[in-house]
Amino acid sequence: MHIETAVRARREILAGLSVGALTAVGGLGLLGGCGATAESAPPQTPSALKTGYDRVYRDMYANWWDSKGRVVPARTLACVIPPSGGQKRWGLPAIGEQPALWMEESYHNFLYWHWKATGSAETARMIASQWDCTRAQFGAPTMAGDGRDATIYASDDAGWVAQYLAQVFEVTKDRSALNALRTMIPATLKRFRDPFTDPVKLPGFSYSRYGILYALPGGDPAGQGTSSVYEVPLAIAALTVFETTRDVSYLQYAVAIFALMQAHFRQSDGVYWGNINIDLRRKPYLVSTQAYFGPPQQGVSAVNILGSMAMGVLAARLYRVTRRREYAAQAATITKGMLKPGIFLHDSTNGFGKVFLSISDPWTDAFFASAFATEVLPLPGTDPDGAWAAALGRTARSILAQRVEGGFYGGNWGGILATPNANGNRSYEEQAAKANDGAGGGQAIPQQIMTSANSASMVQAAMLAER
Repeated sequence: MHIETAVRARREILAGLSVGALTAVGGLGLLGGCGATAESAPPQTPSALKTGYDRVYRDMYANWWDSKGRVVPARTLACVIPPSGGQKRWGLPAIGEQPALWMEESYHNFLYWHWKATGSAETARMIASQWDCTRAQFGAPTMAGDGRDATIYASDDAGWVAQYLAQVFEVTKDRSALNALRTMIPATLKRFRDPFTDPVKLPGFSYSRYGILYALPGGDPAGQGTSSVYEVPLAIAALTVFETTRDVSYLQYAVAIFALMQAHFRQSDGVYWGNINIDLRRKPYLVSTQAYFGPPQQGVSAVNILGSMAMGVLAARLYRVTRRREYAAQAATITKGMLKPGIFLHDSTNGFGKVFLSISDPWTDAFFASAFATEVLPLPGTDPDGAWAAALGRTARSILAQRVEGGFYGGNWGGILATPNANGNRSYEEQAAKANDGAGGGQAIPQQIMTSANSASMVQAAMLAER
């Protein structure tokens, strides 16, 4: 099934869902006081998973949207320009401080895939409204630059900003979003360039042969001197630029990053390391930001589930653009490899069987889950027996069963661990409480927009993949 056909099919699946999700919020349309109304849809009997997704959608709306048409994480982030000198904290800023754009994008990504699936005009207006807010919040020069002044702290943030701009352009057709994307990718590659090797020059810009730095000197101490699989989101966004402008430099860059990951980040079929030493003269060049190379566990792993899903999506999109069958074959290989037990799939502790675990980053691990379900799984021969979709479904049901009062969703996709992981934690809440020298506020609690949005995206992906 072609990607476009799959999207249309899933829109039909979701048609009835959007009505329940949109009208249940205080009887208002999704823009609250803006007077929007939900589209009508034929009645249908929803599955338990669709009903669960309906509730997730309403929870996300209630907690992270305001009546003025903006993402405002309840009681934690404000969509305003911060007062000068506002002190930033790791995790979530306080009210009145400027939120990081990548935090907002975690929810925006969920909205975007809802729009992709349903074609909802309500959701399109939400995305356009948030785009207006974002430009006022950060300013056009910041959005189009390398992010050093407000939006990009480590190079993984650049991937989320690039994804946001690509999504906004697709929904709104606003060329300013595309122009910002087209300039911020080369600017980011220059800012985080590899200091050990000469850059590879393309007609329009240059990229680093072994990947860009994850963090600059003075940044995240755990990521010093490393490149990371988090460059793949930048490469995926680069394909949006190529498909729109036909600027071949962006295609060449995406192809090069796919090849880099296959050559140096691939641990085995479907499994990719999170980081490597960017200076390959250092031996061994494999590194772990958590100083751990044992079997993957929730909260501690040197391999990266987000990276595997992102590589599947990059392969699918390269296949769509180039029609080279080896990319479709790689997408199928990645899909199969991700099902190997004990890496990403683990026994749940709450009765849902083998489920995917958030082993790397409970704020971003599921960012590409909906894209994977929509663009990778429908490729011929990729998930012939539906095993991947079934694992997604079990994971989603486990997440739904752990809904926290107030409509929040935590990062313990398979339940509280039966025994502590290598860091001595049985849950992400326990891990978060130990952060900042025991002051708490770390990664990850359900009330953080990134945590809830990440888990909500996993539920969304399962519903999209349901057969």
